Amino acid sequence: MLTAENGTVSMQIGNVEEPEVDDTFSEMPYVINMPGEVPDSNALTVDGNTATWHLHEERPNVLSVESETGSDTASDSDSSDDDGIPGFGVGASVVGLLIAVLALGYRHD
Repeated sequence: MLTAENGTVSMQIGNVEEPEVDDTFSEMPYVINMPGEVPDSNALTVDGNTATWHLHEERPNVLSVESETGSDTASDSDSSDDDGIPGFGVGASVVGLLIAVLALGYRHD
């Protein structure tokens, strides 16, 4: 189950199967990358926004992980700077539009 509320994303996977008898499969890790820093998880290891379980070492009944939504990772930029246009700002859009209009006007003369 995946839930997102109040700036937090939580994920729980129930009914975790036992690792197969095959050694190559039994050592396969479960890795979940979350959108933000992981402050709470029952994973064997947590590194930043990544939680990793090795079911051949420890097998919980439920895999659970919680993180921030990651939306404040861009907190260095002011929200008023976001013009909603990916790749370039309003100024570049206006200049591009002006050049296009002038080029079309020149072509008609």
